[in-house]
Amino acid sequence: MVADALQTVLGGPHEPEYAWCGAASVTHRCNRTLVVVVGSLRGGKKAWQSLLDHVVAANGNADLAIMLDKPLPKSSTHGRTLRDAAKFVWSVPPASDWGAALDRISKLLSGRGNRSAVPNYRSLVLANAEESFMGPMSVNGTRAKSSGAVQYSMRYWLKREMKQHRLHTQYGRFVLTRSDHFYACDHDVSLLDPRYLWVPHVEDAGGVCDRHVVCSSRDLYKCLSLADQLLVRPEVYDGWIGNMEMWWELRLYELGLLRRLRWFARPMFTVGVEGDGGFTAPRKETEPLFGTRLKYVEEYIATRHTCGLCSTNPSGDPVYFARAVAHASRMRRQHAYGPYHQIWINPVYWGSSPPAGDANDLCTGCRWYEKQTTTGECTGLAFSKEVYLHRLRPVMAPVALLSVPLAIVAEVLWTGYKYYEWRREADYYT
Repeated sequence: MVADALQTVLGGPHEPEYAWCGAASVTHRCNRTLVVVVGSLRGGKKAWQSLLDHVVAANGNADLAIMLDKPLPKSSTHGRTLRDAAKFVWSVPPASDWGAALDRISKLLSGRGNRSAVPNYRSLVLANAEESFMGPMSVNGTRAKSSGAVQYSMRYWLKREMKQHRLHTQYGRFVLTRSDHFYACDHDVSLLDPRYLWVPHVEDAGGVCDRHVVCSSRDLYKCLSLADQLLVRPEVYDGWIGNMEMWWELRLYELGLLRRLRWFARPMFTVGVEGDGGFTAPRKETEPLFGTRLKYVEEYIATRHTCGLCSTNPSGDPVYFARAVAHASRMRRQHAYGPYHQIWINPVYWGSSPPAGDANDLCTGCRWYEKQTTTGECTGLAFSKEVYLHRLRPVMAPVALLSVPLAIVAEVLWTGYKYYEWRREADYYT
């Protein structure tokens, strides 16, 4: 887009240049891959083994690193499947709470010393307390949702560890992921063009999915700079409202990576087991194909589509899969047509007898995913869509006519604003 091109020319927050793997100054071959699990060890042994089989082994026996949200005793057996296979195991330094952890990072980034005042980023955390942005830290007694503070802390310390070990000169590709993904087939990153930044399709929550990213050594430290600018110059983001995925998209834009963002077909879905904890609990029932408890049904459908498992039908699978598709279809329709759409949904989608049929049927299986992502068919919305659009028709025409020029004006204003803030930041540091 025009704004992305202008942003590249005008500059912005960035990592200092370094001799990344593949640069002219690095003469040795660097075709190795490092898989990095970021976060607490969740998902159970099935998920962990699938990571070793379909990611580590599928990428030429790639090396494995783990960045934990807290240290684990060496005697602990938790996550032993991954810990025994890992070449590096790191953890975030202990802190009294995640607010204190971010305060420490803020002081380290600004270089102002431990006794200096911390920039007031908490006002932005409080403004977004209900938006799944910077949880689980609390501000003035209000606990923010999600695990953003944990994720941003881990990414910062992971960046420090990688710089200390100079891993950007040892590996050409990096897979930054989490432990609770179940991989149904191989995730071979050699098939993904290294010039681009790669994230999985679906589950972007209005921004860019931040649970898994494949990047080259050239972009590694930018991919790990999620909260650096926020913790140093929070006033730049006054008035911003959004969730973690929207924040990730904003940071990609600021770092000049958004124009090189690409999506790959998803080979994995998020699962959970008892005792995992976390912001989103897994579904109560066990899906019959892999024997896991998934969290997000559209991930599950997309994974089966990617891995060619649409027609694999063990006992009970067609009904389960059809119900999962119905749930994903309902959520997508509710998002597209507004909350009033809930009253128009056919009861069969939520009745005691969910729609049955082969898992490859047009509107109950993987072909639903194909149609939803291309033509939008298989919605079952002949009545409800017409009712909703009928209410909107008086305003839809002028909105459609104005949408393009308004978008252009918005892009120009946003680019000008970011340039102004960049100049202020440059003047501040000089």
